[in-house]
Amino acid sequence: MYFGDFASVVQLGVGLHLGTALLQMYGEIGLQPMIRSIERMRDVVQDPDYPPTDQHRQDLDAIISRFAVFKIQMFTQYKTYLIANSVNAGILILLLVLISFKYSDPVSPQGGIVFVSMSILPAPITLFCLWHAATKALRPLQQAAKALEGEMIG
Repeated sequence: MYFGDFASVVQLGVGLHLGTALLQMYGEIGLQPMIRSIERMRDVVQDPDYPPTDQHRQDLDAIISRFAVFKIQMFTQYKTYLIANSVNAGILILLLVLISFKYSDPVSPQGGIVFVSMSILPAPITLFCLWHAATKALRPLQQAAKALEGEMIG
């Protein structure tokens, strides 16, 4: 094996890590059910024909506040993953420069494994970790919102 044999996989890794670093999929997709639930409850609160109790209003305000805190915490955690993926992409760019100089030089099998691992593994791992942490943190909030929405609408 030669350094040049790994140029494409390292290029893929750069794109994968930069793409993952810029991707806010969870914020766009994973939070939508919670956002829609809050909007439905806000509509109920504003309906003059069926005014909610003061307790419902307080519970809704608490859920909205907890959701705002959740989004701040997730954004902070997201920034950590953004930095990690950006650093890895930078390392892969340096590796591409090295490959361009040593294109025809041989590489050990262990070196090949390192190139492929660095190119492919960190981005999906960090994306999974962020998704898992966000899902775990959001679950109790979704349950509280679902229960309150059931009380207010049902």
